[in-house]
Parts: sequence; C-alpha cells; structure tokens
Amino acid sequence: MLAFNNIFVNLDSYTGPFKQNYYLCKDDHDKMNAIAWDLNMSFGAFRLINFGGDPGGPTISQSLQQMNPLLRLGDNSYPLINKILGDARYQKMYIAHCRTMLDENFANNLYYGRADTMQNIIYNDYDSDPSKIFSTANFMSNINSTISLGGGPGNGPFIGLTELMNARNTYLQAHAEFQKVPQTINTIATSAVSPNTTVDITVDVSNSNYVYLAYRNSVAEPFTKVEMFS
Repeated sequence: MLAFNNIFVNLDSYTGPFKQNYYLCKDDHDKMNAIAWDLNMSFGAFRLINFGGDPGGPTISQSLQQMNPLLRLGDNSYPLINKILGDARYQKMYIAHCRTMLDENFANNLYYGRADTMQNIIYNDYDSDPSKIFSTANFMSNINSTISLGGGPGNGPFIGLTELMNARNTYLQAHAEFQKVPQTINTIATSAVSPNTTVDITVDVSNSNYVYLAYRNSVAEPFTKVEMFS
C-alpha cells in the first residue's frame, strides 16, 4: 500500500498530509491487513504533500514528479511509514515493491496504453454527460498536458498523466535507492525426497544476505516463512 501510494503519487492517503483513507482489519489468522480506499486522487490529483500548501505555486509539478520514495522517513508522526522504512530489511522490500510497480507499469509505457484504451471506451458517454465538470477537450488533453479550471486549489492545475509519470519514472530510475543492484533469484531447483511427503528446494540467489521460502496450503491461509541457508 505504501509503495503504491508513493509510486502512483496517491496523496489522499496515509502518505499524504491527513494520513487517511485506509482501514486496518484483523483477519481470522490474527494478521492486520491494510485496505486502501478512495483512490480517485492518485496521479497527483491531490497536490498537497504537507500542511501549509507544500508543494505550491510554480513548483507543484516538479514536486509531484520528484516526490522522494523515502518520503516521511524519520517523521515520527507517520509511524506506519517510519517504522517500515527505518528497518533496513523492510526498506529493501519496500523499494523492491516500488521497483516492480514502476517497471511493470511505467518504464514499459503500459500505463499509457491502458489510459488510452479507457479513454476511448468512455469517450462518448463522457462527451454527452450534461453534468461533467471538465470539458471534453480537457478530458482528452489531460492525459498529456496540465489543465486548470482556474479559481483556486479545487480547480487545478491538474498535471497531465504522462507529464507526471514519464518524468517520475526518469526521476526514480536515477534515484540512489533504485540505482542499487537488486536481489536476484537466478535458479530454482526441486527434487522429491519421498513421494508426496518431502521436497528439496535449492535456489541460487545473488546480492542478498538472507533468503526465505514462503509457503501455504491454500489461498485463504497466511504464508509460513522458513529461512534458507547456504
């Protein structure tokens, strides 16, 4: 959830100034699960990073494009972020999630094709909607360009989707945390020791100090993790 909020610039969330729009629910296995909601302000539509209007004025686009992936680290008023990013192992896992989201959605430009498809699907209905807030021209151009209705924060400016995420991808790919060589699973081998009872699992992993095997017997169960050793 925290990786999503940061990569997708979803600031109407726990990562934003109001620390909101999520529930913590305990499941039948006594695990706390974060359930996010109200995601419509992703992609920089909610533009406040801190109270007091920061970012603001002419730097707003750059502030969103270059939002630090380690935002809130060291800020005790954000314990959910600070405790995770303050732990070296969890920070690596967090950055790995960020890298996966970035590579699988933005670095390959997949998001733009998806946005274009969705825009085409709803174009006729949007164009004929008598109660729409933005003009059809705004609706079409905001994929690539900033739009504004004028008259205050609630009316923009709203940064274009590609204007935000192409620059954000460039910024993050050059960030020191993303420049580090990630852990890599090179090979996985299995062999049965006794039929239907025991399986030997061998993996070759580079650039890592620890490896865990996670398994479960059904999709409804939490994973059990077992540390693997050289």
